Parts: sequence; C-alpha cells; structure tokens
Amino acid sequence: MEELSELGERHQFLESQVEDVRKAQRELRQVIRTLDEEIMHVFDSAFADVNEHFSNLITSLFPGGTGRLSLTDPENLLNTGVEIEVRPAGRNVRRLSLLSGGERSLVAMAYLFAVFRSRPSPFYLMDEVEAALDDVNLMRFLALVNEFREEAQLIIVSHQKRTMEAADALYGVTMAPGGSSKVVSQKVPRDRTAVDTLEARPTTKVDVSATVPVEVPELAGGDGPVDTDPAVDAGAGADGTTDDGALTLAHLLEQPPRREGPGIPVPPPRVDVGDAAPGTDTDS
Repeated sequence: MEELSELGERHQFLESQVEDVRKAQRELRQVIRTLDEEIMHVFDSAFADVNEHFSNLITSLFPGGTGRLSLTDPENLLNTGVEIEVRPAGRNVRRLSLLSGGERSLVAMAYLFAVFRSRPSPFYLMDEVEAALDDVNLMRFLALVNEFREEAQLIIVSHQKRTMEAADALYGVTMAPGGSSKVVSQKVPRDRTAVDTLEARPTTKVDVSATVPVEVPELAGGDGPVDTDPAVDAGAGADGTTDDGALTLAHLLEQPPRREGPGIPVPPPRVDVGDAAPGTDTDS
C-alpha cells in the first residue's frame, strides 16, 4: 500500500509537470503567431516604403529609366524573396546581369539609399561603393550623398578624388621614409570659391600694345625709365631687329624662341621598286 501511494504521488507530480510543459508550449505558439503577424505587418510596410524610394532614386540615377521591387511569393511574407527590376531609358533589360558594372553599382546604391530613407540611421559606412562609376555617374552619386549629409553622417572609404573633394574631412594613413605609419586628418572647407578662382586660367591673348612702361633704374643704368612698348621703337626694322641687330620686345613675344643646334636630317623619299624607271639601280 505504501508503494502504491508513493507511485500515485509520483504520477500526479509528473502529470502536473507535463501539463505545465503543454501550457508553456501553447503560450509559446501564441507568442510566435503574434510575432509572425507583427513581422509580416512591419515587413509589408517597410517593403512599400523601400519600393517607393527605390523607384524615385532609380529615376534620378537613371534619367528616363524605371525600377521597382517585387516579391517572389506575396502570399507568404515570411519566406518570400525580393526581386529588383531596373530598365534604363531605351533598353529592355530583364536581368541585372545584362547591366554594366557601373550600372549594377548604381542599382545597389539605389537600393541601399532607399533602405536608408525608409529606416534612417545616425551614420552610414560605405566602402568604395563608387569605384566602378565613371565621371557622370560619380557626380550623380555625389549629389545623392549631398542630400543625405544634412540628415546623417556618412563615412566613405574611397580612392576617388571627386569624392574626397566633396567630403567635410579627410582621414588617411601615411608613412614617412624610414618611419612608422600614422593617421593624418584634414578639414575640407565647404566654400570652394577660392580654390576655383586659383584653378581658373586666362583664355584671352595678352595685348602687347596695351602694356605700360615700367621704370627699372637698375636695368636702365639709372638714367631714366625703360620703354617696354614696341610701338615706339622707331629703330626696329621689318624683321623685328634694331640697327645693332638686337631683337625688340614685340618680335620676342610674337615668335617662339629658336633652339640652336644641329638640324635633324630628313630621310630621302621612299621609292617603290615597282615604280622605279627601267635601268635605275634600287640597291641601297
């Protein structure tokens, strides 16, 4: 009887434990269903936002082109995949593999920035994403970066000079001869008017007749100003030289300097054997 009572108590204890496990299982399944519903709702909302931003970015990165995102299995949002469709202007492209390397890079950046716009972040890190872009597409990428720089911080690892010029600060690693490597930084001003002014080059020809005489006592022997206007040099001849054979300023400015030295020998004209007259010796 004692053994029977002990087995009964043991059985009752195990039954309670099994019931607790079944109850926890039912609660976990309910939590999983709730999470799945929430995930599907959030994914559906995020997919709609990303698809809208992706279409707008494709229009700006590919002028005249279209692009959209589609689901491989819209009925099963938990296991569905995402397909990217992009058609540049004037081209009927059905697969992304038919695009060039630069175009595929632009598509990837359009999708990446579409996600950024849908779910913003304090900063973004990109590693040589514009390496395959040409100058035109690079300027489009920099214009897109300029839109995001007011909303977040962008850290871009790049070797493109134009990308470095558009940055606010540059960080790099250098090593002096015989020394160790060190990190250097440089602030880049936003206003580049001064740099553009320095890079400008005059395109008009200098008017020699408009030059102003300059007084240089050291060159004139201290007797007075030296006249640099060739128009008043009455002693200049037709070849630009004076009576004593010196060249005037106008002659020096109008003609490039000549190099003294032996002349370059000119080879004799080539004579084809078929065109040579009869009886002509063509042996060299």
